[in-house]
Amino acid sequence: CLSLEAGADRKDFVANSFALAWLFRDSAEPYIIYNGEIAVGFLLLNMDGDGDGSRKICEITRFMIDHRHHRKGYATEALHSVISYVKQNPAYELIRLSCSPNNRPAISLYESKGFTPTGEVNYGEVIMTLKV
Repeated sequence: CLSLEAGADRKDFVANSFALAWLFRDSAEPYIIYNGEIAVGFLLLNMDGDGDGSRKICEITRFMIDHRHHRKGYATEALHSVISYVKQNPAYELIRLSCSPNNRPAISLYESKGFTPTGEVNYGEVIMTLKV
């Protein structure tokens, strides 16, 4: 059984990822992040982030690391893998994501990988993008 939790200090930052994976099953790709055989996180990629079929934008719809595995480098490694994966397809121009403006660890991670805020806010979350 898969049991991942964001942790008490970040519960407000993560929506029900597995329900969204089911809801967007036709347009998103769910990934479990593993350390060996142990599930440490979850990632949901929308490979048609602009919604028009052109596949110019890949959107990281959900990204979470289980609270028992925070501060171990899994988020950094997973994000690096996503960026490399998207760069393999020259049709993509951007990776887009959103996060709570109060989630400083996530924002710091995203900025360290080159994501920049667009100035847009969607449902209270800041939008960040990375040109690929």
